[in-house]
Amino acid sequence: MRDECITVDSDLSELDEDMEELSAQEFTCHCCYDVLIDPTTLNCGHSFCRHCLAEWLHSSQRNECPECRERWQGFPRINILLRDAVEKKYPAKISRRRNALQSDQRFHYFLRIFQQYGQVMLLRYQWISADSNYEILIQKPINRWKPHDVILWVEHLGPWTNQYREMFHRAQINGSLLAHLRDEELSAAPFNVKNPSHRQVVLEEIQKIKELKVKLPQNLWEYKQRAQSIQDFQ
Repeated sequence: MRDECITVDSDLSELDEDMEELSAQEFTCHCCYDVLIDPTTLNCGHSFCRHCLAEWLHSSQRNECPECRERWQGFPRINILLRDAVEKKYPAKISRRRNALQSDQRFHYFLRIFQQYGQVMLLRYQWISADSNYEILIQKPINRWKPHDVILWVEHLGPWTNQYREMFHRAQINGSLLAHLRDEELSAAPFNVKNPSHRQVVLEEIQKIKELKVKLPQNLWEYKQRAQSIQDFQ
């Protein structure tokens, strides 16, 4: 009887160790490979420390998962259920990490930039409208955009672009030049977009337009409608 109990206890102990290992993996950030701090879960299901995700966005200039590279939509939020579970399971580790991060200036910098990015994205999605001219514009390949098309596109990004419209107007760039703009060019004259969050959103929206698949007319009627709409707009 004693041997049976020892065997059962050993099996249970091994099972607990397996569960502990599984939990550790689930509660680990795949950027810093430490316990998750303010875990933020993306559309793809992967979770990262919020400050790690903020640093990734700042360094890569891409709103995509650091692990699977799937693009996220909107502004990622803290996974409250996962955060509570992590803090309950690893209270000492969480406390030590938070104390260490609070004294790290880079931690505060990346989170502040990330929050500014979120505010701009919120304004962007609130501003989306059914403007007919814009709908016609995005039916044209970006390399066919004229300078006034670029201005219309900038205006459609939202009210936060008011401060940059005059710069784009003076630059008089067409769609081909817009498609090749880089971060350092946006920050310099004539654009002078000094806010890194604003530059990030502009570059993301350019990438979306470049990736947009324009549906070709399927019949003569659609062809005539498309041709007339573009002709009127030009």
